[in-house]
Amino acid sequence: MRYKPSADGADFPDVCRLSSELREHQSDGITDVTASSLDTQDRFHHALQEACGRLSLEIPRQARECMFAHYTLMVQTNERVNLTRITDPAEAAVRHYADSLAVVAWIGASGIDAALATEPQPRTLLDLGTGAGFPAVPIAIARPDVHVSAIDGTGKKVRFVQAYVGAAGLKNLAAVHTRAEAWDTTKRFSLVVARALASGERCLKWAAPFLAAGGRIVLYKSEPMATAETSAMRRAAGRLGLVESHPYLYELPDRGQGLPRALRIFHRAGGD
Repeated sequence: MRYKPSADGADFPDVCRLSSELREHQSDGITDVTASSLDTQDRFHHALQEACGRLSLEIPRQARECMFAHYTLMVQTNERVNLTRITDPAEAAVRHYADSLAVVAWIGASGIDAALATEPQPRTLLDLGTGAGFPAVPIAIARPDVHVSAIDGTGKKVRFVQAYVGAAGLKNLAAVHTRAEAWDTTKRFSLVVARALASGERCLKWAAPFLAAGGRIVLYKSEPMATAETSAMRRAAGRLGLVESHPYLYELPDRGQGLPRALRIFHRAGGD
């Protein structure tokens, strides 16, 4: 069964302002739309659709266009600021955007969405070490009802995310220049996620203080994880009063083969 986080493009009026403006400029002849740029867009959309299909996830085209607008700005900015080593449109669509959306697929498959909606701070998500906006940007686009906070210790990366958020009118995402261990906030979150950040042990240590009652910590990891990292992560979970749930296993397309991935999911002992 496919999970469709939004029924149609009508749910993205503000989120997709940037892509709408780009299309208007193109139709007015302001933007030079070359065969190369169209090929880039087609490759991005095709790869993203294929990867999301493996996640049983249906993302509306307007939301995918918003992600492509973010990709375009990221590649342009990457010429001046080191944001990513992955710039090929198809590879970025899979390894950055589809991988980020695994949390959205897990929410739909696990049935946790209804439970999160009843918490004191419903549907709030914290992205630790967002970098160029992963997984924060794809999640915020796909789920306009989730209020996303993204933090990173590198100012240039945070400013890029803030620039995209402003240009796109993405009202449910806020980026903050800070490190997890230094962030002085009273906010607590339904979901705390970390992707391509650090070892599982360190991620749990940073994430635990921000977890709301009944919430989940979600770590994006390769599958299988190294034995040593798994053991250290589980010891850290015990010290922090966390319990690991069954992982959410998924596979991304990778040069005609499958790239196995997993979301490692934790909740507080005594919680659901």
